[in-house]
Amino acid sequence: ATKLIEILKQDDNVSVFVRHAREDNSNHLLVVPLMSEAERVRLLSDAMRDLRTRETNAAGEDGTIEESAAQSMLQSWLRAHPAIESARVVDGGETWDYLIDVGDRNNTETGKRKKQDELSENENVGEAEEHFVDETGEDHKLYFEGDDINGEIIVRSAPRTLDELFNELQPVIQNLTGPRARVPARSLQRARELYDSVDNHRNRLNSSTNEEERTSITSQLKSELARLANSLIPLMSISAHEYPPPILPPMVNSSKASGFTAEYLNSDVPTGSAANTYNGATLRGWVELQNAGLTANSDYVKMHLLPHELGGDAVDSNLVPASGHSVNTPFSGNIERNAINSKDGGDTIWYRVRVSYHNGGASPYPKSINASWGKYETSDGSFNKTNEGNYGISNIDQPFDLEKVYLNESSTIAAQIRERLGINLDEARLILAARSSQGTFRDIDDIILKIQNHENIRVTNNPRARTTDAFRRRLLNIQML
Repeated sequence: ATKLIEILKQDDNVSVFVRHAREDNSNHLLVVPLMSEAERVRLLSDAMRDLRTRETNAAGEDGTIEESAAQSMLQSWLRAHPAIESARVVDGGETWDYLIDVGDRNNTETGKRKKQDELSENENVGEAEEHFVDETGEDHKLYFEGDDINGEIIVRSAPRTLDELFNELQPVIQNLTGPRARVPARSLQRARELYDSVDNHRNRLNSSTNEEERTSITSQLKSELARLANSLIPLMSISAHEYPPPILPPMVNSSKASGFTAEYLNSDVPTGSAANTYNGATLRGWVELQNAGLTANSDYVKMHLLPHELGGDAVDSNLVPASGHSVNTPFSGNIERNAINSKDGGDTIWYRVRVSYHNGGASPYPKSINASWGKYETSDGSFNKTNEGNYGISNIDQPFDLEKVYLNESSTIAAQIRERLGINLDEARLILAARSSQGTFRDIDDIILKIQNHENIRVTNNPRARTTDAFRRRLLNIQML
């Protein structure tokens, strides 16, 4: 018979000594290695990421969750992660939250919003925010403060803005000595300059009411944000955070959507707004689609370029009018869902979109959309991008039913015809010239006949002046009012 007499805990193991029935044994029979703090932190970080993945799967399509679903999900999660001491669902007011015991402290993790019937009628929707535990075990939360582009750019912390990040890094860099201090100092100065430039563009955008000017400023702002993201890379090696804060393209109305690259997207990026939250009042081309009856049954939709699950809002600078069936749905299935699943699974990703428009960019309707995405890998303080997927659609059709132009109105100008018909400006001017020389148009056949008559005169005077066959075929699609 034996009896346990002592357990001696040392730095990295536990020694077990036993007493035999007839004699003591001073030699330990078993050495059990203890879990290192680094391993414990890793297990806790993995558990927190898995909690968010399971919670998303347990939530409904509207992103809300019932208490029973939260309870069931949490118990299943608890069994899968022995590093967690205990966990229970608690009432967070508008959300079902999770009180988690990790051994040396308790954390309250903010959960999904409650189902509508679980909310009291008097409750208001609060500011969206996410809580998480980083790889050092420190508690943080992430949120966008304010409204639209006017909110602070918030960094993963408890919480802090980019200004606070800069202030944190300043004394650390000042204490560096020798040649190794030069690069971080220059990087911090450059990051501050770019941050000031972003603020300058943002102020210009807020004060501008001209759509063309706003589109131009938005494009410049995107460029500066990309440069700001790159400038943060050498600084993060001396910060407590693995990656720079997420960098999203500007989300504004009255600005035509253009290409962008969204950087450092992770599971803590707040969800953007869905298309059904915006009526498209200032989205170019959308009112025309509604008036033509082309928005029913998702024939045409307000398509996100950056999906709302990746932080994209339903605003003009992130939406294009596109076919729901032949454009939006294929993008969702072929690239967007893969990127979203990777981000929700704990990866930090990038997402890039390029878009072109009909009629050399003058039309509001996209001619091609191409997207790509990938992950970040850290190596020696730098962040390397992997490419995980590409998808694109070229030669997207225009909505021909919109091609209704008041060709006989004296106020109709060539630029209007060019935009509506997707032709070039010279061809638009030819239509007006034919009306001027041949008289008003009666119907489609009369348009073609009078253009041909005008062309015969024009070709006689200038043998090189002749419309293309493609233009003639295009005229057959015109619906005249």
